[in-house]
Amino acid sequence: MFSEDSARLTNLNGIPFITFPVLERIPFIKHAFSTRYGGVSTGIYSSMNLNHDRGDDPAAVKENYCLVARALDTDCSRMVLSDQTHTSNVRVVTEEDAGKGITCVQDYHDVDGMVTNIPGLMLVTSHADCVPLFFADPVHRAIGMTHSGWKGTWKRIGKVTVEKMHAEYGSDPKDIIAVIGPSICRDCYEVGEELF
Repeated sequence: MFSEDSARLTNLNGIPFITFPVLERIPFIKHAFSTRYGGVSTGIYSSMNLNHDRGDDPAAVKENYCLVARALDTDCSRMVLSDQTHTSNVRVVTEEDAGKGITCVQDYHDVDGMVTNIPGLMLVTSHADCVPLFFADPVHRAIGMTHSGWKGTWKRIGKVTVEKMHAEYGSDPKDIIAVIGPSICRDCYEVGEELF
């Protein structure tokens, strides 16, 4: 569970999200961690399924993304979806990437992290057990979103993301606000000693 100071359950336009007060205080950021509730998928995918690869109706998955976008006061054509394969690859997202993986073809692969400084683009990663990492540089108005499974953690994808923000936008690591989102705990998922 989480404390109200670190995270809270928020309802936006009838859809429940987990949000983080530290990020809510940054005026140019809208963020959320979705739950399984509030979508249109049915059957075994019931409600908010955001996975294209499990057999759900593609139209329902797209509509779920669009529901998330509208709840966050944007459009699904402004979303950019990662292509996660448990790497430490971080992509610089530009205006040309708007909608990729959601409303248009995704022309990149093996991307577990993304950074951008383009206003209005929404970086989207997927998480089941793995750790979501949110990054925000309020000085240079840049953001990052990373999927950090055990392999990405081992490969230091969080550090790679910060280094990419520094290289691309001049972000000083001391200015970056980082949030660790909900994930499986070590009582429920066994990993090797090298990850402690």
